[in-house]
Amino acid sequence: MRKFLCFALTSFLTFSLGAQHTWTPKADLPNANQGRHHPVCWGIGDYGYALTGTTSSQATTNHFFKYDPGNDSWSTLTPFPGPARSFAIGDMYQEEGYIGFGFTTTTGTLLNDLWKYNPDTETWTQLASCPCEGRRHPVFSINQNEGKLYVGLGDNLQQNLRDWWVYDIDTDTWAELDDFPGTRRHHPFHFAIGDYVYAGLGHGAAIYDDFYRYDPVDSSWAQMASSPDVRAAGTEFSYMGYGFVLSGDAQNHLPTNPSVFWRYNPNNDTWSSLPPHPGFSRWAPGSFVVNGTLYFFAGQDGQSQNLVGSMYSFNLESYLSNNAFDAKTPLSIYPNPASDEIRVETEVDFSHLEILSMDGRVVRQDRFDHRIHIENLPSGMYLLHLITESGERVQKKFVVQK
Repeated sequence: MRKFLCFALTSFLTFSLGAQHTWTPKADLPNANQGRHHPVCWGIGDYGYALTGTTSSQATTNHFFKYDPGNDSWSTLTPFPGPARSFAIGDMYQEEGYIGFGFTTTTGTLLNDLWKYNPDTETWTQLASCPCEGRRHPVFSINQNEGKLYVGLGDNLQQNLRDWWVYDIDTDTWAELDDFPGTRRHHPFHFAIGDYVYAGLGHGAAIYDDFYRYDPVDSSWAQMASSPDVRAAGTEFSYMGYGFVLSGDAQNHLPTNPSVFWRYNPNNDTWSSLPPHPGFSRWAPGSFVVNGTLYFFAGQDGQSQNLVGSMYSFNLESYLSNNAFDAKTPLSIYPNPASDEIRVETEVDFSHLEILSMDGRVVRQDRFDHRIHIENLPSGMYLLHLITESGERVQKKFVVQK
């Protein structure tokens, strides 16, 4: 465990990465003079959410905050009703937030519970607890296509784990699956993209760079390309059909300057680097994406070793959309808006397509066709990605209007 000191937050400057792709300072998390590590974060609709975590007094919390990007402000919500906790984990499904697991200093207990938050009604529902042992910072990823939550790895204070469980959201039931194939570890990076769940890196006897893909169709694991370097205890998310690893510690739990921001492309199993956030890397920070903008905050600063609540934003959609292939590819879709079908006019030989919600979640994957049926999609705005065999992609927005 690390030792933390109180941190009086000072002003900071924008870290310029060029005119188009800049990390921009945003409003601090409330009570940022305390800072916190391991917040659970969601980007739902037009807002970001952060809850729980450990403050510099070493207290686990049930704090719950909401961020409004429109006016760059945080508000304090009614506290999370479950046990105060840190080292918890969360994800989002169908505009609702899920949180579970972690450790509470109130009773010194490892947790295996599961909760769901509905932002429209501002209500919480306690769901079935995992029949597995309680744990800290495990994998916790929801496959959006099948409505299932996958949990595994983490640690139980005595040792690291490598078991693997699935929670069915529709039936509120758990089942045990075959173990994760890599070394036991905690604080891994993980995300779900399309039909698969990805997990790896993290900390065990060392800090790792190996990376794996789980296929729920046949419950099989495949080892994928290793990350550019070892990494643990950062923050991760999926967006626009990619997975992202942001910040965290290098070997021996040491910070780096600059930090890291890696993108994983599942179409060709490759990693690439994006502009890192300002300053040293942070241990156990949080992040969420709202309307194409990434927000990164909290954690332990690698230089001062203090907890922070400061936040930066990065226009992720603009960065990912800025590619020469997209710019030079003639393509049109119509009608737009549409209710049942859209048609694609292009001479490019695309191999497959993805439809994403505006929070970057893949809601459909298929082989490319010039006629795309959308009658099962709810009304709203979506991103259509058309992808070649080599992984190049074009993005277009369209509206479903019933």
